[in-house]
Amino acid sequence: MKHSLTFRPLAALLLGVFALSTSAMAQRYKVEVSKPDFDDLQSPEVGGNTGKKNFKPKDWLEAEVKFKVIASSDKVKFVDRVTVKWYVATKNPDGKVFVLLEI
Repeated sequence: MKHSLTFRPLAALLLGVFALSTSAMAQRYKVEVSKPDFDDLQSPEVGGNTGKKNFKPKDWLEAEVKFKVIASSDKVKFVDRVTVKWYVATKNPDGKVFVLLEI
């Protein structure tokens, strides 16, 4: 019975220390992003046995952006993971409202 009363505050203290230490050990990064560059392209022609199907290339939009990841410390030489999300708004063919796409 005595052990359980002293164990609870100790467990809470250890849990708090572990929770704070993970955020303290997390690396901070700054990202410099250039202005996006857009280019209109035609979809590639598919080779092979297409039979009697008539293929017309479609219009594609290529988006390119350059970015640089800067660590808060000089000791950090690499980044474990970089996640990039694109948000594209396009006209809705059914109405006047735009459609937001997340890629």
